[in-house]
Amino acid sequence: MGQFLLSSGTKGKRYATPHARIMMHQPSGGIGGTVTDIRINAQLILDMKRMLAELTAEQTGKSVEEITSDADRDRWFNAEEAKEYGFIDQVVQSARSVTGTGGLTGDGPAAHEADEAVGETDDDEN
Repeated sequence: MGQFLLSSGTKGKRYATPHARIMMHQPSGGIGGTVTDIRINAQLILDMKRMLAELTAEQTGKSVEEITSDADRDRWFNAEEAKEYGFIDQVVQSARSVTGTGGLTGDGPAAHEADEAVGETDDDEN
């Protein structure tokens, strides 16, 4: 689901850092109950799978068939592969390099936490 949220971002503002890993997979869920309940829930998951494939196809420019096939099993992408596939628009070195309303800029705690997550600190700039 993380891949779907990432690719659903505003085109042109979908970023990942170089060491990011993005996984695409089909929906899953535990189903129990009566045969009728199982049938209803299975149909809900199948409908969700189709809807997610259609939306992901729109977001990436891939065909629904390609998305469905690629998501049949867990498929991992590094940042460059995610860019080539169409999930993201740009690989950035640091969250600080992203400007505008979607980025972490300045000296606030969120920017520092993002830098620490990718191994960057103010000491690296000196």
